[in-house]
Amino acid sequence: MCGICGILQFNKAIQTHELQLMTHALQHRGPDDAGFVLSNIHQSSMDSFHDEDSVAEIKTTYPSLNHNSQYQIGMGFRRLAIFDTSVLGHQPMLNHDRSIAITFNGAIYNFEELRSELHQAGYSFKSKSDTEVVLTAYQHWGINCIQKLNGMFAIALLDKRDNTLYLIRDRFGIKPLYYSQHKEALYWSSEIKAILKVPSLEKQLDVNGLYTNYLWQQSTDHATCFKHINSLAPGTYLKIDLVAQHTSTHTYWDTLQLTQLQRTNTSIEPIEELLHQIVKKQLKADVPIISMLSGGIDSTTLSAIAKKCKPDLASYTLALNEQHYNELPQAKAIASHLKLQAHIQELHADDLLRDLDASLTHFEAPYTSIEPVVLAARFMHDQQFKVVINGIGADELFGGYQYYQRIYQWERLNHFSWMANFIAPLPFQKTKTLQQFWKAQTVSQFYGLFHEGMQLSELQQLVSHPLSLPTPKQFETIEHLPISNLEKISLLDLQHNVGNHHVVREDLSYMKHSMEARYPYLDHELATAVFRLKTSLVYQKNTNKPVLRAIARKHILAANMQMPKKGFALPTAQWLANNKTIENYAFDALNQLKKRGIFNNKTIDLWWQQRNQSAAVSKIWQLLSTEKMIATYLDA
Repeated sequence: MCGICGILQFNKAIQTHELQLMTHALQHRGPDDAGFVLSNIHQSSMDSFHDEDSVAEIKTTYPSLNHNSQYQIGMGFRRLAIFDTSVLGHQPMLNHDRSIAITFNGAIYNFEELRSELHQAGYSFKSKSDTEVVLTAYQHWGINCIQKLNGMFAIALLDKRDNTLYLIRDRFGIKPLYYSQHKEALYWSSEIKAILKVPSLEKQLDVNGLYTNYLWQQSTDHATCFKHINSLAPGTYLKIDLVAQHTSTHTYWDTLQLTQLQRTNTSIEPIEELLHQIVKKQLKADVPIISMLSGGIDSTTLSAIAKKCKPDLASYTLALNEQHYNELPQAKAIASHLKLQAHIQELHADDLLRDLDASLTHFEAPYTSIEPVVLAARFMHDQQFKVVINGIGADELFGGYQYYQRIYQWERLNHFSWMANFIAPLPFQKTKTLQQFWKAQTVSQFYGLFHEGMQLSELQQLVSHPLSLPTPKQFETIEHLPISNLEKISLLDLQHNVGNHHVVREDLSYMKHSMEARYPYLDHELATAVFRLKTSLVYQKNTNKPVLRAIARKHILAANMQMPKKGFALPTAQWLANNKTIENYAFDALNQLKKRGIFNNKTIDLWWQQRNQSAAVSKIWQLLSTEKMIATYLDA
């Protein structure tokens, strides 16, 4: 787990101090070491450099970065040492004849198997790192090597043999990778803030990206909130021909591939066996590792399986003092049952306030709530852990969200949509719910009712000018697939919610405190196996996640199987309503936002007046975090 960045100038020399600014902005992602590789387009050689944050042995090996260089390509790196913590794992890493350079962020869980295969093919290895395996795999198989990688990754590869640069992102988009191609230059980085550090780049708000991807959250075009900065889509890579100055985008894996599988399997035992194998692989690390543990099925199942593989496994639980959110009693019972080394953090509003501004400004987009993982990561880091096992992906893959059950209601009520005009005047809340259901004529529209973002009507109310936001092409493609509505919802979540939002927030949260998170449920082999199961096994009326529940029964106490899902969330609404400091913080931010003239101020005032209603709270936090984002990254 690390931070990568780079600069390419096609027709002039790069400014190496800009490359340093970018790497320094990623220091939190890799506090253990730093390094650079520089080259020219028409020269075969590549040179290595260090800066002041490099380890001592690197400083004695490579010269300091020269600000007066004539290089056209620069690759920067910040290291969080997980595999092979020795200096042999230093990056950027070059092959034996220095014709290929790599910067790698992530973890490859099958790297030992690949190393063995490559060793049999005649290759030798200096380190025990997964980075060297990826570099050698590329040298042996070319770009097709990514099909062999099992893991999470964002990779930059510079191949001087044919003057090609590759930027690559993993299948589910677990590791972020952003790029800006503008005015004969290309910048890339693990976080947007590093690209925004480049003085020569014009920094502007991308209003359309803000509206569609982050407020509405119904777009898949991979725009960010900043003009000329895009997110590389999950399962894709950029190929840059340095001589021809041509960039092309290639998709090597797509969640839609899962729909081509034949759903013929009727046994869940292979799923359980595969999950055991995945967890075992993801427990590999040369540093201390911990498991996130709530009282829910997802994290408990992972912790139980992990405990069998790692007897000294530790667990982490965030305990809130609000009863509705507090899963401490069941988490304690599970930790005791599994004999885990339980680490418990009790959280109050005051704990949040101490780091609220720093946490919000760390993010590069607005979100609907405070991200609790930031606080969790800080605690685990303080306890000397570097790797955490996380249960994200189970809801999307196994059908765990509440709206997976509500789709049965939607399908049934659609037969009675002719009643809409008759009950429209009625003031009851149930009537309003019915009207929403009847307005949703497609699965995509139904999906939008339960997504985190604003409804289109709310966004239109907020924006002063007319909006015309078409259904994203990916959504339209899924609509026309010959599969069930539940399968369509699962695909929308895996394709859109996971890679565009969920894991991105998680990555920023954990990496703020130099923590690597691993997600066993977001394994493409597991997804393939689940999509080969008969639909009736995966989705059942009145039962969420039936497959995972069947596996969990072997590990979880019967009492915990019946516990309602609470989720790993903070009581933002209560704090906003009852904590004067948080209320004033939000009020001041919204007043600053109103001065910018981006939104309809009357709508902002209306939502503020409704802040005691849960429906308004998420919109308030979206606006608050929008202001913090603009103030942090654009005002300067």
